[in-house]
Amino acid sequence: MSKLFSLTRVAGFLVVGLMTVGFASSALADGFWNYVEPGSVEVAGLGATIATSASGGKVAICTDKTVTYPAGKNETPITERCLQGSATAFMAYTSGSDQSDILVVFIHGDTYQDDGRVEPVNKKGWIEQTGWAAIDYVKGTGDPQPSILNIIRAGEEVQSPGGGEQTSSGDNLGGKDNHILPYIDDMAAAIRLHMQQVGATRLLIVGHSGGANYATIMPSRHADLAKQIGVISVSCGCDVQAWRSYAANKYNNRSILRETRGENPMDHLNNIRPDTIIWAFTPYNDDVTPSRFDAAYIEALQARGHPNARFVELHDMEGTSPLDGHKYKYQYILPYAVEMFALLRGQN
Repeated sequence: MSKLFSLTRVAGFLVVGLMTVGFASSALADGFWNYVEPGSVEVAGLGATIATSASGGKVAICTDKTVTYPAGKNETPITERCLQGSATAFMAYTSGSDQSDILVVFIHGDTYQDDGRVEPVNKKGWIEQTGWAAIDYVKGTGDPQPSILNIIRAGEEVQSPGGGEQTSSGDNLGGKDNHILPYIDDMAAAIRLHMQQVGATRLLIVGHSGGANYATIMPSRHADLAKQIGVISVSCGCDVQAWRSYAANKYNNRSILRETRGENPMDHLNNIRPDTIIWAFTPYNDDVTPSRFDAAYIEALQARGHPNARFVELHDMEGTSPLDGHKYKYQYILPYAVEMFALLRGQN
């Protein structure tokens, strides 16, 4: 969830529908990335028709391209690619090993900003943080390098490490509150396919803000996604109904109470496997999604007998730049991610 000053109720929305197609790079038209305007289009070489979003969302058709980013610090090869879900082509960035038993997935937060703008995902360095993580995970664990996947949510634009701006297909619904079941399920399908490609049987999902809603709901709806699943939720506001009441008062905007399309993780507790590891983190000075909402989510899991549910309120660490409210700082999460990585590695 992004910091909101004004929200407009959406009476209805259309989720983009795509046919499931194999994205073998040899079958695609020349060129790294092509936009398809709303309507229907024949995809060259695939023999399939893709229907684009009636609300103006653009369908992404891409081939893999390896770039090196960020320059000057821990230069990490990152592959820029498309992952095909059942109905959405997700822009994605992969790094680390191309064959690993554990896949680490990063899911970014909402892109709606205080002043009503919708920013590209990488505006504040989300992609480079996962590039650094690919190296730092190895330093912290001493284990073979994991496979890292940074997946861009439906309809979201990203500033590409290779230059220019790219977009996942679908509709981002204004950059807020689009953690809806069709997109959550579709992302799970894309992750499942990628796990097969890298040979992973264990999954660690790191989600921030609205992306943490994806991360916490996915293990409930797709408990068979991996042999072992770990979730790191950062600034989720996972008790969404309570968070909406808080936000309506904080921003003096009662229309927030009518924003009900996004799923509430509190409604998706019952089907989570008891061996799933779920840890929630909130900075002590986060006034967008204060810690009590994530603490309530973990308490609800613990009340249902989940032994691996844990809440941590983050505080400033010596030698690291201070926490800055709702902003994601991977250095604070990394020690816990390394710990969970080791737990997943050690489970049978």
